[in-house]
Amino acid sequence: VAVRVPQLGMPRELRLVYRKAGELSHAAEAFLRAAQAHVDGSKT
Repeated sequence: VAVRVPQLGMPRELRLVYRKAGELSHAAEAFLRAAQAHVDGSKT
C-alpha cells in the first residue's frame, strides 16, 4: 500500500560538508559522485 504525503514532494536544500584535503572512503567518493551527477542532471 502506498500513501502519498504531499509535503515529501517539496524540494529541500541539502548542504554536504566534507574535507577536500584528506582521504575519503570509497563509499564516500561514490556518494559524492552520485550526488554531483544528480545536481548536474537537474540543471537542465
